[in-house]
Amino acid sequence: MSRPPTWRRASNVAEVRSADLHIVAVLQLDVGEPRVFNDSAAKIWLLMDGCRSEDEIVAILCKEFDQPGAVIAPQVAAFFVGLLAERLVDAVPCDNALSKRQETAIE
Repeated sequence: MSRPPTWRRASNVAEVRSADLHIVAVLQLDVGEPRVFNDSAAKIWLLMDGCRSEDEIVAILCKEFDQPGAVIAPQVAAFFVGLLAERLVDAVPCDNALSKRQETAIE
């Protein structure tokens, strides 16, 4: 059985976060087309730290939004497919090193 994907922000992506972390603007520097993520999309972006698996992100969102995994998981998967197509993320192996996490005040 393969491990679930683990994602991180691509190295050529710049981001700006609102003070309340409900909005995140990202820019893929090679393309120059900004994307703005609101609410749940911003939450997914901020949870993506290169160590949390897609399944772990889904579990956090299920708890926060009081929704079952069957509802949340396909939406998260589709979001990551879109981010990958836009070259905003990279799939990476997870070494589970806490020191590599980008801790934020989102949990």
